[in-house]
Amino acid sequence: MTEKLEPMGETAAVRAAAWVLLVAPLVQILAMAHHPSVHAHEVTEVVSELRASAGQSALVHGILIALMYLVLLALTEFSVRRGLARPAVRAALIAYGAGVLLVTTAALVSGFITPAIALAVPAVAPADAALITQFATFASLFNQAFARCAEVLISAGIALWSLELLRGSVAARALAVFGLLTGLGCALALVSGALQLRVHGMAAVLALQSLWTIGVGALLLREARTGGA
Repeated sequence: MTEKLEPMGETAAVRAAAWVLLVAPLVQILAMAHHPSVHAHEVTEVVSELRASAGQSALVHGILIALMYLVLLALTEFSVRRGLARPAVRAALIAYGAGVLLVTTAALVSGFITPAIALAVPAVAPADAALITQFATFASLFNQAFARCAEVLISAGIALWSLELLRGSVAARALAVFGLLTGLGCALALVSGALQLRVHGMAAVLALQSLWTIGVGALLLREARTGGA
């Protein structure tokens, strides 16, 4: 016999998802503010900076990965509430989930693999410079390709969810307009190459996505308090 979810348990799940969507984006922005950057140009200095920031890089990217999956879990609850029978909701969840998987790969490259290249080299001799540069360049290209594809998918997910939100209240429709502008705008900027996902570009995209996510959290929290659909 299938166990039916009690209203109280259902409300608690919605409330938990709401608070995740309200808090997790703020922690993501805080983590991004501590994202290490390499400012040197000489190979020996680049390697030195990568070594020095390896621990911080791993911590920041580890936190970001964990938060992305928390947000995905909360948005799954949001999708269930909006109705998985609706094509736009299903497509949004699939696109966003695929984006999270791809951005996880990009974060692993940036936060763990690239610093590991520097840590694996005991000392930088002149003959090693070209090889290290090639490895670092390859890692960067790998990171950017996965990150760009991931953010296009995540932006598409936000736009699709926003289409469905147009059916809701005034607040939901306002959030829907913002989500459509943000989702479609970021996707087009990334596809056209107008936006590059370096540290500052990624921070800008994350900030816009976070505003939408917080808005969804506010809608869910109001729903949990009023018991509305």
